[in-house]
Amino acid sequence: MPDLIDRAIAWVKSPTYIDFTTRQLAVLGVVLAEPQPVKVKDLAATLAVSKPVITRAVGVLVKHRLVERQKGRDLRNCFIAPTEAGRLFRSLFAESE
Repeated sequence: MPDLIDRAIAWVKSPTYIDFTTRQLAVLGVVLAEPQPVKVKDLAATLAVSKPVITRAVGVLVKHRLVERQKGRDLRNCFIAPTEAGRLFRSLFAESE
């Protein structure tokens, strides 16, 4: 069973490699773990960073179409939801059967 280092090496060598920071991957991981879209302020609290930090990380993930922004009913809240591409990306790191 390959470990995290082996998976990282394989990913960096793959043609679909995207250079993400650990923080960006953490944001994606939190979003994928939640059953519903996550508020930016809740992401910031979960990862113990400021909302602008989350906004920058989400911007990169949106650019790569791994997550999408959704406005709340009152337009003050911004929710982050995974896309199908984000779920597929996560599956690249799933345990091999």
